[in-house]
Amino acid sequence: GGRMVGVDSLLPQRLAKFQRVAGNRLSSLRVVLDNISNQGNKGAVMRTAEALGLLNVHIITTPNSPGAEHAMHRARALETRKKEKKEWQTKGAAGGSYKWLKIHQHVTAEECVEALRTQDPLYRVLCAKPEDATRDEVRGDVVHLHKLDFSSPTALVFGNEKFGVSPEMSSISDGDFTVPMFG
Repeated sequence: GGRMVGVDSLLPQRLAKFQRVAGNRLSSLRVVLDNISNQGNKGAVMRTAEALGLLNVHIITTPNSPGAEHAMHRARALETRKKEKKEWQTKGAAGGSYKWLKIHQHVTAEECVEALRTQDPLYRVLCAKPEDATRDEVRGDVVHLHKLDFSSPTALVFGNEKFGVSPEMSSISDGDFTVPMFG
């Protein structure tokens, strides 16, 4: 048989683990999801953020935006499935990463950027753009992700799967970056 661990001895160990993990989280790099519609994609980003030791993920869901309409339709479908007692969970795709991340919900891009700059006025907000974006779709020089300077607080914005970063976010951001795709 195994030895029973009392609640009194378990709580300090668990608290120490939370403090150790939280103390190692990176708060100067944040991920922003701008009207992402696919729950699986949100979950993948959150798992990746958690694996990289990030602390904060910002989620923008703007009512009536093309991406948000699709996201809300998917969320309603998920709720219907849950009510039908099927094995389906909205946050299931992110697994346990929710307990290690701070999720910040926003209704507009402006609200999100304001929240970031309230934390630190020097936050750079950079929008992901496709590698093949035309000059009129980007602002300034597009920098590849692996060449970005992360020595100052930075927020990386990833847009809707179909529509990309919202025009509102693009207009108030500090620049653009690309993620090189190999293969």
